[in-house]
Amino acid sequence: MKKAKLLIKILSIGSLLTSVGVFTVSCDSNLDFDDTSKIKPESPKEPSNPVEPSNPKEPEVPKIPDKPTPPVNPEQPKPDQNEEPNKPPVNSNNELQPIKFNPNNPKEKDQINFDPITGFPMPGVRSTPMNFSNLKPGFYDFFKENQTISKPSRDEIYKEIYDRTFALKVMTKIKRDDSDGTILSDKDTPGVQSQFVLARTRATSWLFDYAKSDKSNKYSLFFATNLHVATDIANSWTNENKNTSELFDYSDPSLGQVEGISLGKSTSPYFNKINNKTSFPSNNAMFYTNLKHNIESNQNVYGTVQKGISKPKLIFTAIDFMDDNASNQFSELLKERLDGMMNYGNETMEKFWTREWLAKGKKPSYFKDIAIFQVDVNLDEVDSEFKGWINNAVSALDKSILRTKNKIIPNHDSGNIPYATYDFSSLQKAREFEGKFRNYKNFEYANTRVDNVYIGSYPDKDKLQKWAINNPIERDSFDYKSLNTYSVSTAMEIGNTSREFFFHRSMFEYGLSYKNIHWSSMFSGASGSIAYSDYGLPIGIYTGSTNNPSYSDLSSNGNLEPFSQITDYKIDINNGKSAILYAYNLIDGSNKEMYPHQKTSYRQNLNYFYNSGIGEDKITKTALFPNGFKL
Repeated sequence: MKKAKLLIKILSIGSLLTSVGVFTVSCDSNLDFDDTSKIKPESPKEPSNPVEPSNPKEPEVPKIPDKPTPPVNPEQPKPDQNEEPNKPPVNSNNELQPIKFNPNNPKEKDQINFDPITGFPMPGVRSTPMNFSNLKPGFYDFFKENQTISKPSRDEIYKEIYDRTFALKVMTKIKRDDSDGTILSDKDTPGVQSQFVLARTRATSWLFDYAKSDKSNKYSLFFATNLHVATDIANSWTNENKNTSELFDYSDPSLGQVEGISLGKSTSPYFNKINNKTSFPSNNAMFYTNLKHNIESNQNVYGTVQKGISKPKLIFTAIDFMDDNASNQFSELLKERLDGMMNYGNETMEKFWTREWLAKGKKPSYFKDIAIFQVDVNLDEVDSEFKGWINNAVSALDKSILRTKNKIIPNHDSGNIPYATYDFSSLQKAREFEGKFRNYKNFEYANTRVDNVYIGSYPDKDKLQKWAINNPIERDSFDYKSLNTYSVSTAMEIGNTSREFFFHRSMFEYGLSYKNIHWSSMFSGASGSIAYSDYGLPIGIYTGSTNNPSYSDLSSNGNLEPFSQITDYKIDINNGKSAILYAYNLIDGSNKEMYPHQKTSYRQNLNYFYNSGIGEDKITKTALFPNGFKL
């Protein structure tokens, strides 16, 4: 049996609603989530090779040499000077012509130099170009296989992930009915007192960015997690009236206000391989918090109180982040499907508030499962252990930035933002956008697959979280890529609508995502974890698994949300209509030449919330934006 090249089918595009099924969200909270992605995990013991296009009437695609070699005959005629270089010849039907080799010279096909972006022979070497339409999937991985690019070790990657990653608890003050725990609004229950829901959410977060005061030991830390986790950080700007704007609405009409956050770590992590279904050898996470419990004996539910930790503030969520030109394409279809869902089953508070939302004339919302929140920390007012955690997280992020700036890393443009620039999904469309990609820095090093994906998280069992990693020993028994290629489906098609409830209103999933990351079925509580490639590049954020794994069973597949989509995707929707999923960048969508239809991103929201600067010192620079985030 051939070794499998195709391990996962990532990307459900669409996700404006992905394929129908059951989507297991890996966070522990009181919220229930529907799904949609009926993706059944494939058996890892029977990987199959991808189907490669072939044409029996045309010669085999020439092998690309490991190193370019000069032509054998230096006297070989040059191309016609009137012929535009690097353009494929066509026949009378305007069809690309395949390369024809001399049958008496079997080595001829190994004596061609190719342009690294177009795949066409380089000028002066051979005038008949490769038939680009016959290139096999994964052509761009040629650069990976023929470039010497060093990789960090497995332990280095997991250690960096550990230093940046925290177990997370969110405590929210809400209105509730004491008789059955139902969440209620002021409108429904006048006079009902707000009460704390202890550690309502338990999940994973990691240091995404930070800003430091030059005058003190104060940091503004920006953590990333999933939207389905951050939904409990709703109304975090209530006192400053910044939960809503003309660009976004991060309010929740049924919740009160987030009051507390707890950040924790296992102090005895592990990075070595262990057998699947083995107890994780780390200790339970210890927590530090800003919130004092009203019952002293229950303080351990929150953690050790620290004066130097602030309440969290929600900075960015990937909700309704595109403009009307993008969203109006789907409004009619989504409203039609939403109406059908709303009239099915029992009445819920989510349905009630969704109707209220629509009654205001607003459109159905869409999302990507990513959110960024802020916690301010004064290192002079926290315990030495917590101070060490923060310093290590900052150092790990700095190290990641230096690695991507000082080295050529596949799928990265060598800029200051240490996250994947070129998403793997869009690379599958590269042939369609050759002219555009030619101007992208380091694009010639982009890959369409990843040998191994590394994830570290804090799954929760019995309200206790401990450090855990993917890729158990059994992973080594299968010679395949963790992230290799993907299948395309669109949730805009009939029956493929992915709907969730965030901020107590119904939303639909948008864009591309990576599905079926093998040996990565992390348990409840792992939601929000960062995922690295084997080059030490963060490529996405963990959103959940494709099935319901047991606590220490990693054998099934996980799903990731990418940070960007660099190409536009045309998809077919109802009644013969088509629509475009426009390109976006959730970290910095301010480049309107690349992302003309995006209205919010992390950087754009920083500029909105902190146009005059962050904190007392009016800081306008962060680790990701050393020249300033202001626009």
